Amino acid sequence: MQKRAARTILMKPNLTPSLPLFNSLKWLTFENRYKYHNGVLVFKALNKQAPTYISDVLKTVSSHNHHLRSTTRGDIISKAKVPNTKNVLNSFSNKGKELWNCLPIEIRHSKSLYNFKTLLKKYINKYHHVTQLSK
Repeated sequence: MQKRAARTILMKPNLTPSLPLFNSLKWLTFENRYKYHNGVLVFKALNKQAPTYISDVLKTVSSHNHHLRSTTRGDIISKAKVPNTKNVLNSFSNKGKELWNCLPIEIRHSKSLYNFKTLLKKYINKYHHVTQLSK
């Protein structure tokens, strides 16, 4: 539906590749919209802007005795009890952890939600469109 809408708005033929259309409209693909909203929810959870039942599934690395890179970056660790099952691997806590831990520190340490959203969208558009080309 999203591809059809982009072609209709830009008045392009049905066989036009969708990725260049999304880029010209500054739209995220469906997969990238999922990553974007997942990242926003993680940011809200870590900054106490989300309900506690969401915040409780995410745990940041903490080290009392050592200054580890993962601590200063604010990495998230998994709290899953059953590792590597399909449900755990596709869960919000796991997907959110994967996305959050690959974000640059400048994005993670955004001072406001608005700034985070802006930087996250630019990052996803720049670095996550490659997966769409191979499909």
